[in-house]
Amino acid sequence: MGRLLIFLGLIFIPFQLGLHFWPASSYVAGFKIDYLSPTIYLTEIIFVLALISNSQYLKKHLINNQNHYKFLLLISTLNIIISINPLITFVSWLKIYLYLTFTGTLNERKISKTQIVNSLIFSATIVLILANFQFFTGKSFGSIFYLLGERKINISDTFVAKQEIFGNLYLRPYSTFSHPNSLSGYLIIFMFLPGAITWK
Repeated sequence: MGRLLIFLGLIFIPFQLGLHFWPASSYVAGFKIDYLSPTIYLTEIIFVLALISNSQYLKKHLINNQNHYKFLLLISTLNIIISINPLITFVSWLKIYLYLTFTGTLNERKISKTQIVNSLIFSATIVLILANFQFFTGKSFGSIFYLLGERKINISDTFVAKQEIFGNLYLRPYSTFSHPNSLSGYLIIFMFLPGAITWK
C-alpha cells in the first residue's frame, strides 16, 4: 500500500482537484483571489497517506536531516510572524514541509528511477493531450478533466490568455493548471527532473 500511494502521489502532482476555503483575507475589493485562498488538494491528501504508510522511511529521513529541519523551522516561524497574511503563509509552509518530507521519504525508500519517471510520464501525457485539445479547439474539454482541475475556459472569454500566430488567434492552453505560465513551469521541471534523480 505504501508504494501504491507514492505512485498515486506522483501521478496526481499536475492535477488540481482541491477544496478551497474563502476567509475574509482571500478577498480583494470584493473579488475572490485564488492564491490567497487556503486550499487542500487531493494530491496533498495522497501525500499525507503515503507518509503515514511509509512512516519508517519518513522517520529515517527526519533523523538524517534533523538539523536542516530545525533551521527551516526557525526560518518558517519567523516568516509567519512577520507575514502580512499569517494564515496563508502558515498553510504555504505546511505544503513546503509536506513536499520535502514526501521527497525525502521517496529517496529513503529507494524506489527505482524508472518507476518514478514512468509515473510522471503517465500524468504528463494526460496534461499534454488536454493542452493540445484546448489550443486547437479554443475551449476546455470538461467532463472528467473538470475533476482533475481543468477550468471552464473559452477563447471568447475576456480574461482568458490568448496568443496570435500568423494572424490567427489561439487560446493559450491551461490544461489542468490555473494559468498557462503554471503549465509551462510544470513542463520545464518535468523535462529536467528525470536527470536530477540520482538514485537508480
